[in-house]
Amino acid sequence: MRKCQAAISRAPQDSASLWGIIHIVAIREVVQYPAEVLTRPCRKIGAGKLAEMRELIADMMETMQQAGGVGLAAPQVGVSLRVIVAYRIEREEVLSSVTAPAPPRLRAYLNPRITRGEGEELDEEGCLSFGKLVGLIPRYTKIWLRYQDDELKEHSEVLEGLDARIVQHEVDHLNGILISDRTTVPLYEREEEKEESQVAATGSDADTA
Repeated sequence: MRKCQAAISRAPQDSASLWGIIHIVAIREVVQYPAEVLTRPCRKIGAGKLAEMRELIADMMETMQQAGGVGLAAPQVGVSLRVIVAYRIEREEVLSSVTAPAPPRLRAYLNPRITRGEGEELDEEGCLSFGKLVGLIPRYTKIWLRYQDDELKEHSEVLEGLDARIVQHEVDHLNGILISDRTTVPLYEREEEKEESQVAATGSDADTA
């Protein structure tokens, strides 16, 4: 998911060492619409893919941060597996009977599934696979999420607000659903970005004249 609201700020980069692995992190190319991989439902991750997943997660985190996003799904880097990474922006409620340390702001979710949602909000939403285009997308304001970590341990969380929106966007990617499928209006370029593009184009013309 591409950040398209001034309130969304980019957090400090998180280290790939969070995953306890040695891996030279690579920035991968973000696949652009209408690439076929973006519209294909992804395969579930099994135990035989864990080493590959840890490398993929580290690369996805770095790629997302370099692109200025707040979320990224595996098909956006050309991999049809059910894994997403996302920043945690707002307060979280963890459904657990044990007290655990606060999780990192940049999270990975393997085989995520939304089991319940409530409330609805229409808001502007962009996507790293759609360049500067955004749409008005209806989303649940609160979701119940089940997912696995990089050891395939099960977790349950309740997400609200922007966190819920980001995860819904990324889970859509895993099912081959894009903002162009959900938007209530044709995708458009935000006015301030149009102005920036026009200024850049004018400057470029002047330089080459």
